[in-house]
Amino acid sequence: MRRGIFGYWFDNEYRQRDDIDAATESLQQTGSEVVRLQKQLLALAPQVEELSATVAVLMKLLADAGQLDTDVLQYRVEAMLEERRAQAAEVGPLRCVRCQQPIDLARAMMTPNGLVHGPVCPPNSV
Repeated sequence: MRRGIFGYWFDNEYRQRDDIDAATESLQQTGSEVVRLQKQLLALAPQVEELSATVAVLMKLLADAGQLDTDVLQYRVEAMLEERRAQAAEVGPLRCVRCQQPIDLARAMMTPNGLVHGPVCPPNSV
């Protein structure tokens, strides 16, 4: 329990320092995670290229052997991609935790409570 105005000041300063330390640690962890994900992405790029080339060669071999109708394959691939896009659209856009409006990810900020529009979204608009 705080005692007088001095207790409030010191408690508040301690909390601010504690919050700054926690934010700094969180930022460092996020930076480390970003570096790890960048490395993982760079490692996956050659594999994706190799898989793409493999699929292209297999399709050509099957088409040359008369075992693959490329028009039917293209139709089915497009249908599957359209189905996946429709499923993703059902989830809907990400929303601001403060005002519940859709968020432009290019300007969004992550807070401990979730995504917000950024400083332009008033915190008391919920």
